[in-house]
Amino acid sequence: AASNSNSMISQSICYGKSGGTLKFDYDLISEEPTEYLNSKYDDRLDVILIVNGQEQKVLSKGVNDSTWLPTPIAIDFAGGDSTTYHTGWQTATIPLTDVTSGAQLVLRFNVTDIGDSSYDTAAIIDNIRVE
Repeated sequence: AASNSNSMISQSICYGKSGGTLKFDYDLISEEPTEYLNSKYDDRLDVILIVNGQEQKVLSKGVNDSTWLPTPIAIDFAGGDSTTYHTGWQTATIPLTDVTSGAQLVLRFNVTDIGDSSYDTAAIIDNIRVE
């Protein structure tokens, strides 16, 4: 039977300036490429920015719409198999044009394992910054 599972982490931010650009680096790692590429097993990283209670999806990347490279070292998640791929470090850029000083922000990272719980996907997030 198909099942979905997910992991989520979020950070609340009291934004002290107006405008600017939010950036972060990420590397998506998965056991599903290339065996399950272009299938229903489209594990995803979704990033949601919540500004004063209003949610906006600012990034959505998954198995079917990413470019995959073999991982430089073997990664063997529990279950699945020992073939893993990753996107390599990517930088996401989110304009904060309409965000004013004093806004309450929440940045939420969610990884969903879609259609199975055997072949896993994970995300590494680093270097969150405002420019």
